Amino acid sequence: MSKGGYYPEEKEIRFVNTGQSDNSDFSFVLKEYPYGSLRIDSTPSDSMIYLKGRYTGVTTPHEFEYLPIGSYDVAVVYNRTVYKEDIVTVAPLDKSGVTLYNVTLEM
Repeated sequence: MSKGGYYPEEKEIRFVNTGQSDNSDFSFVLKEYPYGSLRIDSTPSDSMIYLKGRYTGVTTPHEFEYLPIGSYDVAVVYNRTVYKEDIVTVAPLDKSGVTLYNVTLEM
C-alpha cells in the first residue's frame, strides 16, 4: 500500500475461507513521514536564498532543516542581478537523506 506523504508498506496477508460472508472490511495504518532537509549551495557562494518567493534572510551555502515534505519554489540571487529559479522536491530525511540543490549562476 502507498499514499502520498506516507511510507509505503508491503506485507503478505492470507485469508482463510471460513464459509462465512465475504463482505469484510479491512483497515491499514501507514506511518506518516513528517519532514526533510534541504541544502542549497551555489557558485558563486554568498547568494541570497528565496523559498516560495520570500527572502529567507540567509545566503548559500545553507541547510534548511525540518521542512515539510513537498515541492518548493527555490530562487538563488547573486549581487541582486543574477538569479536562477527552480522547483525542488524535499524528500523524507530518514529515507533519502538531505535533499541537495546545487546551482551555478551565469555571470
